[in-house]
Amino acid sequence: MIEPRLYRAAFLPALLALVVAAFSLENRPRPVPQGLAADVLFEGTLASSTVNAILQDAPDRRAGTPGDRRTARRVAAAFHRFGFTTTTDRFRDGGQRLVNVIGRRPGLSRRQVVLAASRDALSVPDATGSAADTAALMEVARTLSGRAAHKTVVLASLDGGTRGDAGARRLAPALGDPSLIAGILVLSNTGASRSRGPLLIDWSNDDRRGSLGLRRTAADSLRNELGVDGGPEATPPAQVSRLSLPVGDGAQGVFLAHGLPAIRLSGSGELAPPPGRRRASDLNEERYGTI
Repeated sequence: MIEPRLYRAAFLPALLALVVAAFSLENRPRPVPQGLAADVLFEGTLASSTVNAILQDAPDRRAGTPGDRRTARRVAAAFHRFGFTTTTDRFRDGGQRLVNVIGRRPGLSRRQVVLAASRDALSVPDATGSAADTAALMEVARTLSGRAAHKTVVLASLDGGTRGDAGARRLAPALGDPSLIAGILVLSNTGASRSRGPLLIDWSNDDRRGSLGLRRTAADSLRNELGVDGGPEATPPAQVSRLSLPVGDGAQGVFLAHGLPAIRLSGSGELAPPPGRRRASDLNEERYGTI
């Protein structure tokens, strides 16, 4: 015989879940409308030339080496030449002398858009990785020169990416009020010839994830330029696995852990290409210019 009171009570957890869902769920945030096409704002040929110049001047750019410091000076000169207020932040990580180069250009709004890339090399010469990412950062500075911006733009050439993202750990608290950060886009391995995984990575080292609105904006940009949206979001089982064992490879994990909206755009997927695929001859100029 079924006890009616017990039968009704069994619905209470489901009713509670329904009420919580009704007050918690909201519409998915819309992506920010796209501006000019990437090929109007970014010259892949010029950026590729800068990659070659970096490789000739400093083939060895491992963290703290003379080549790393020479490249930092190259970046600082470019930021200054293109009208960014430029600062160099020298610091130590485990006894190693490192330097971040930050370019800032005020906009009409105090809210900031941050574009960051690690400058130190994972290997020698790391053409498709740090050299391509650094050249991309400098090319963005050139394309924004003389253009009016609504939001404040911050370009960050970070040192110590191979030392547990030391430069990102140094920059994150210096960015100030998280509510004034509209979004942080981290570049990595933009010169890779192909991807072995999703182009957009928004996992951190804890239970925090990137902003859904930021992801959708980045995905829309990739869809317009590459015909792909950066790869699907993780499946529910994969998300549960990530949350139980959180590992956010890349600087976006550092920024997310500080409560900052960040996402990483990687030309190779979540992991870097193998050492034998980071040479200058491996750089796909057409794909590089599009990303």
